[in-house]
Amino acid sequence: MQVGAIYVLVGKRDIGHFVTSVRLLRRACPNVPVLAYYDGTPSDISQLVGGIEVRQFERVKFPHREEVRNSDLCRLRALLSSPFEVTVYLDNDIYVVHAGFAEGFRMASEFGLAMPINPRSFVATYEGTLGDLDIGEDVTSYDREFLKDMPKYSTSYNSGLMFFAFKSKELVSAWLDELLAVPSRGQAALYRAVWRTHLFPYILAANWLVCDEDRFTDFPITVHAGHPRVVQVVRKRCLLELEEQT
Repeated sequence: MQVGAIYVLVGKRDIGHFVTSVRLLRRACPNVPVLAYYDGTPSDISQLVGGIEVRQFERVKFPHREEVRNSDLCRLRALLSSPFEVTVYLDNDIYVVHAGFAEGFRMASEFGLAMPINPRSFVATYEGTLGDLDIGEDVTSYDREFLKDMPKYSTSYNSGLMFFAFKSKELVSAWLDELLAVPSRGQAALYRAVWRTHLFPYILAANWLVCDEDRFTDFPITVHAGHPRVVQVVRKRCLLELEEQT
């Protein structure tokens, strides 16, 4: 099984996190090839991290949240055109901190697209204060109308970490179609695709991507380092010592 990793860099904001993320990924999976997409000059990235392939892409213009929406678009296109049999996509500020990370490739190979549960565990709720559609940024009225008949308390997903195998091509293609048809929150477009196709990702436990809300989770596998309190709390629990890399 040929596996690989994909990152998307939109602008220079997260380059520092990206360098650390690749280092930690290579510590957990020493031989995994890395393919990075960047909207700037590829050599600016390849000189910072050796032994990776950098491909340039052109941004799509959006009236607002341009960087976020371009990241959402590019990661899906990159997965669908991946040169690897099984691919992991990581946000630039996701740090791999446990050697069990490599099992994610096996899960995707067996079950298809595998994604962690979102800290907001539900897509939408009767309370209107708990779900990803209820309080997530950039959710549109179109999303809520499209999904009004989806059962409340359906499980929500975190797209900062995704293991992808081509057996889930139909779902990811539908997700991309939804994102292009009506741009909005990337995960909202996923829920629209799930509701339309009745295909859905394999759920990874919260340990797979520990965010601020989950920062006291034992045995984190990756951490969202963009949430500073996460790194501070989990540092002593990590089997891969963060101090040597950050």
